[in-house]
Amino acid sequence: MAKPAWPVLVAFSLSIPIVPLTAEAGRHSGGGGDNGSGGGGGRLGQVSSGLGHATGGSSSPGPVSSPSSDRVHDHRSWNRSDRDCDTGPVLVGVGVTAGAAEAEPATPEPPRSVFVDFYAGAQKVYESDGSLSAELAFNEGRFRFGGTVTHYFEGQEGLDALTFTVGSLYLGWRIDDGGPTRAWLEAGAVGARTRHDPAMDSSVGGVLGGVRVEHTLIPKRITLLGDAQVMAFEDDVRAGAVRAGVRFGNLQATFRYLDLNVGPALFGPEIGLAY
Repeated sequence: MAKPAWPVLVAFSLSIPIVPLTAEAGRHSGGGGDNGSGGGGGRLGQVSSGLGHATGGSSSPGPVSSPSSDRVHDHRSWNRSDRDCDTGPVLVGVGVTAGAAEAEPATPEPPRSVFVDFYAGAQKVYESDGSLSAELAFNEGRFRFGGTVTHYFEGQEGLDALTFTVGSLYLGWRIDDGGPTRAWLEAGAVGARTRHDPAMDSSVGGVLGGVRVEHTLIPKRITLLGDAQVMAFEDDVRAGAVRAGVRFGNLQATFRYLDLNVGPALFGPEIGLAY
């Protein structure tokens, strides 16, 4: 019988209140498009304006870069269906040839498998237009290496749509006991940038830390999931993010919340496909 997962669930529940508090502390008063400070007329426009004021803006910001990370290959394969560690015995074949004084054992290398997770979804953002998100992760043993990108967009009258892109690369370490509740601690690099703000475009880089939890109710059918991250950017820009929902087979329905200290929170329902 698997050990109780209450320490993991308590850690995740305690991380959720930290997210809005992190962004709220020292919040800048970002202006909106109605005061001529740039950006669209919705929440994304206010975030873009506040980010521009915090960073000083850039007429041609460079691409967001994130340091690459190396995966470590020193664990046995992790079964994808129930995520239990393969602790079974290794069979050693022994062969004896005619006239041989001693048998020479043949010890095969234990198999190693890398499992890939992929997600793509679309969100309706409150008092704005929406966002598109994608995530790709590689799992080997207790290690997880992945990358995410979320692209927010908001229409502007007579102009190209204002966009805000947040991308990250992270390393994760699985901390659960192999039962129905799976949990990872994650850390990595994050970058964000705006485009088509009529006043100024901005870009910032930073680091992130977070926790990811999945609890299987019915194997391969129903899974509860949630994750939370805190992000620290340059120029005293901070952010927190939370996502929680349920996965039915490959269909995933969640609520995503992103709050920066330079403007209002970007939140709303999201639906997508996970493989």
